[in-house]
Amino acid sequence: MAGDLLTKINYHNGQKSLRYFKLCDDNTLRWAQKEKDLNNPKVYRVCPLGDIKGIVYGKSNAKFQKHAKGLEAWLCFSLVLENRTIDLYCREDQINYWVIGLSEELRRIRPKAF
Repeated sequence: MAGDLLTKINYHNGQKSLRYFKLCDDNTLRWAQKEKDLNNPKVYRVCPLGDIKGIVYGKSNAKFQKHAKGLEAWLCFSLVLENRTIDLYCREDQINYWVIGLSEELRRIRPKAF
């Protein structure tokens, strides 16, 4: 999987930033500011798929709703972790790939995920 450029809504301050996201063979989701940084562990952020409890489609939480004004709800989704969410916004041509594709991968790793 080559990865995609998605908009990440910052959990703490609500700022929107473009990040490259990639689902990796080691069952992790990585993201970084630049695509080339997805291979540099000193720079990329990572979330093991096993840490994701589920995926929620739409503007799923109060913070997301507050900070995502003007973004189409049907292009938003959240990855639910134990203590927070990773809130994302994508283009129309990406939504099925990320929500459905990532859901299937997540269920393979964590069968009780929602």
